[in-house]
Amino acid sequence: MVSAPLRVLVVGDDDVDRRAARRLLEDLEGRVEVHEATSFAEGLTRLPECPPDVVLLDIHPGGVDEAFAFLDAIRRWDQEVPVVVLAGQGNERVPVELLHAGAADYVPKTHLTGELLWRALRRAVDVHRAAVERRRTDAALREREALLAWVIAAAPLPLLTLDAEGRVREANEAAGGLFGVAPVALLGRSWETFVPPAERAAFADLWSAGGGRIETVVLGPGGGIIPVEVALRIFAPGAHRRAVVALRDVRPEHAAARRTTVERAVLHALAGATDENQAITAVLPALGAALDWDCALWWEPRGDVLVCRQVWAREPTRWADFVAMSRRLRLRRGQPLPGWVWERGEPLWLVDVHRVPGVRRRKVAGDLATALAVPVPLERTGLVVLELFAARAEEPDPNLLDLVRSLGVLIGRVLEQRRAERRVRRAEAIQRRLAQAGLRLGRAVGAAEVVQIALELAVAEPPAQQALLVGDASAEVAWAERLPTGEIRWTAPVPRPVDIRWAAFEEWANAAPDEGSPVPTAAISLLTELGLSLSADTVGLVAPLRARGERVGWLVALRAGAGFGAGDRFFFQELARRTAVALDQARLLHQAQQAAILRDEILAVVSHDLRNPLSAIYTSALTLLELPLDDEQRRQQLEIVRRAAERMNRLIDDLLDVSLLESGRFEIRREPVPAAPLLDELVAQYRVLAQERRIALELDIAAPLPDFWGDRDRLLQTVGNLVGNALKFTPAGGRVTVRARAADHLLRLEVEDTGTGIAPEDLPHIFDRFWQARRQR
Repeated sequence: MVSAPLRVLVVGDDDVDRRAARRLLEDLEGRVEVHEATSFAEGLTRLPECPPDVVLLDIHPGGVDEAFAFLDAIRRWDQEVPVVVLAGQGNERVPVELLHAGAADYVPKTHLTGELLWRALRRAVDVHRAAVERRRTDAALREREALLAWVIAAAPLPLLTLDAEGRVREANEAAGGLFGVAPVALLGRSWETFVPPAERAAFADLWSAGGGRIETVVLGPGGGIIPVEVALRIFAPGAHRRAVVALRDVRPEHAAARRTTVERAVLHALAGATDENQAITAVLPALGAALDWDCALWWEPRGDVLVCRQVWAREPTRWADFVAMSRRLRLRRGQPLPGWVWERGEPLWLVDVHRVPGVRRRKVAGDLATALAVPVPLERTGLVVLELFAARAEEPDPNLLDLVRSLGVLIGRVLEQRRAERRVRRAEAIQRRLAQAGLRLGRAVGAAEVVQIALELAVAEPPAQQALLVGDASAEVAWAERLPTGEIRWTAPVPRPVDIRWAAFEEWANAAPDEGSPVPTAAISLLTELGLSLSADTVGLVAPLRARGERVGWLVALRAGAGFGAGDRFFFQELARRTAVALDQARLLHQAQQAAILRDEILAVVSHDLRNPLSAIYTSALTLLELPLDDEQRRQQLEIVRRAAERMNRLIDDLLDVSLLESGRFEIRREPVPAAPLLDELVAQYRVLAQERRIALELDIAAPLPDFWGDRDRLLQTVGNLVGNALKFTPAGGRVTVRARAADHLLRLEVEDTGTGIAPEDLPHIFDRFWQARRQR
């Protein structure tokens, strides 16, 4: 395509120079269309008649003022025309001044050629046209910007315009409301100050692509996160790049979707839980993950303080110190953060816990910033507190607060239902265990088996880890322990070791509350020496063993750390009651068995001991009836009958005394008794029997002997039994000595014989009724 020639108006009053310039231009072979004006005034006249593309102004020293006036007139003309100044050598100052006054270029006449002149004219026209185009573009841009500013100001959506460097040039009221500041405060800020670091790459890609639409988040007031949809459009590329950014707050949509998601997650977690512990363990991660928060904690009252029962953390290692400190804390009412909610019963939202004084965990919170705590109402324990943390600053969201508050009520109701179900299952399990205990204890034979069954039942299931059965009067102890493998290890009742620490144990057992209490250190060390594996924080639950209104011992359940629940206390108290009944029945059964054995022994002893004197009486009677005897012989036979009758009478008296002792009607009549005559009578009674057995019976008295208070007949009976027994088990040729001494206002009587004696292993039985060491006879 051939371009049109440049229209050049040559203006100058020097004919020679003007014509020389014309000839140079005409030699350019059609690239220019030359017009002339012989004066500056003519040049101004020719401008509207044939508007040139460029004016070539020839000046000389005498026409400087006219040249300036001509240039000023062209500048005031509606259609601007570039002016190129043609000046001679030695007059360079004037062209420079004309350049400052508005001329486009300057060409010296020296060594002037057509090509040189063409390039100057072409360059001036190109620069002028570019400037004109730029002014037109700028005017159009200003017009569009004015229109855009009006649209932005009137738009209901938050709108921003950005310059080429990404800084805000305009912002409407809706944008100020979104970011929580006046619109003027947004001007001049870079887009990066509105976008979290993690989201800047996506926004930069949108900027580089020249526009588009994305869902992201921006930083709201206080650094909180606001989810938005961003639409960006570039409308002026290059150095004059302008962009319009439209922001749509999608929090209502997100809130509705999040509410549905969170409710479903929580309901699903609660539906799969069979008890309260499972429900709490499941609901914390479900709620935290559904809300996209990072930590969830469950606080429960223990007396007058709150303790952290359960913790969930998205990254346990990252927030290990925070979790550990939360578990150790004991917070009272009004102490941040859970204590505030516990006291007021209202939810609480903190945008940044690091800026709140009094929050004890902020030093270990790391990048956890926003905290939300809501009350969970429970009938049994009152309010518990659900606490949530996010590793970002998030502004209070009324929708989220309402959601979490309603979820707190829902969780509380479900937990109450799970607690009720757990109580029913626990009660049923306790009844089954008690039924099993009653059945097993009822079938037990002997106290040792009763003790073993009771201890095994006590530790068969949690919470008890060890159980101890201590006798009150019997001074025996037995224990059982559930090993980590589930195996139960137990010891049979053994005598309690002599140790002053038992006093501390008994004092604690007598004063221990029904819900259990820490075991004293002295008792722990004592029980540890017995073989139990106890820690310093062992808690004991004491249930007294009572039979027929009297305490016979204690059943003690032991565990480390926490105490015992109401169901546990009921089970152990009922187990103790049934164990006491079973022990009493075992004791009665043992007594009945011992009575039967005693009866047989009595019959055996009576039949044996009565047979000899009865045989003597029978033999003497036959002798008297069948043999002719003189008076002396008859007297001897009658003496044998008399002694045998006395022996039988003593045996019968002994049996009656046993009966009186058993019935509690045995009486002792105390009166002054002379010691020496009593002993003389005692030895005289057994003198004949000793002679018959060829045993020396001696009386050794250290005179004088004092009188004493006692029952004379019972004393003769008691010491006589000792002498008779000594004579019975002393061989012929032996000696039996009855010795009496006065010692410290007491009378000491001893019976010594030279018989076989009593074996050491038989000594514990010497006071058992009707017992005899038959093997030693």
